[in-house]
Amino acid sequence: MTFQNAGQRKKGLGTFKASVLQSNRPLMRMRNVYEFREKWLIVGVYLLFTFLTFIGSFSFAQEENALHSIGQVEALIQNTPGSSNAKLDLYLALADLYENDQRYQEAIWTLREAGQHTRAEALEQLLITSFQSADLNLAGILPGRTGPLKFKVGDMEVFGVFKRDGQSTEREILAYKLDKLLGLNIVPLTVEIDIFGFGNGPFQYFIRDAVENHDGLDPKVEFRISGYPKAHEKMWLLDYLLDNRDRHGRNWFTRIGELFVAIDHGLSMGILTDEQWRRFDSRIEIRMQEELFPEGEILDRLIDLKASDFKDIDIDVEPILQRRDKLIRSIEEKRPNLLCRRLFAS
Repeated sequence: MTFQNAGQRKKGLGTFKASVLQSNRPLMRMRNVYEFREKWLIVGVYLLFTFLTFIGSFSFAQEENALHSIGQVEALIQNTPGSSNAKLDLYLALADLYENDQRYQEAIWTLREAGQHTRAEALEQLLITSFQSADLNLAGILPGRTGPLKFKVGDMEVFGVFKRDGQSTEREILAYKLDKLLGLNIVPLTVEIDIFGFGNGPFQYFIRDAVENHDGLDPKVEFRISGYPKAHEKMWLLDYLLDNRDRHGRNWFTRIGELFVAIDHGLSMGILTDEQWRRFDSRIEIRMQEELFPEGEILDRLIDLKASDFKDIDIDVEPILQRRDKLIRSIEEKRPNLLCRRLFAS
């Protein structure tokens, strides 16, 4: 091959390569565009992930700060004796914290403790209306004999627990009503609703961040066996009056401020016979515990309790009043003339 032929061939190859590159230039431009878009897509996804992580961390931090603030004020209230103006201010500040964090039941309880019953009633009516009219979105199934369902209420950070066992509706509502009348503030709001596809039953406010007993069958939290500790005097009074022999560690919790929540009263009011109860436990009834006898305003409310207070509930409350009378007689035996002194004081 001569140098001339070699040069012509080289020139021909160059021309061919140039023509190929020229013909592939649109494809190369397209590939560059795709590579550019792919890079920015990756960057965009990363930025979005970072943003969502930041928002999530920020929301979590806000929640943690809210819980910390609430816990601090609860502790201040418990360490402030008497009923001073300073304590009232703490109650009102705490109610605002609860309400701002959409912990409406806790806000209601706090307002009642502060004597702010009008505001508490307004907030309770808001909750009842929301339960009965807002969209309820299924959020899970909770452990339990009846397979209770957890629902989110509309767009709020509010949840409720629905029992598909409609037969317990009146007893669950009765427990809340009695709790409210006595000012115990341990049973969450309970109403009757009809959920499409699930039927009719009791719907109870769900307390967020309540701490469950890690072993619900531990004798330390199995009150029907071990008796009620002093810290649970309100729960004892409620269960005694309702003849609720089903208070075990899986139906009471601890909420912010080391306060207690009582749930699941479907087996109260003599729904089971003594023989049926013996299958669960040898104890037939809740025993009197003198150290837990009520005092102060709760005792006053107990004395004033009457059948007409329960007129909107289709259940015989005479057994409650009979047990109340028996308890009052026991209190009078242990503390002679106490009731007379209270009558004169009033």
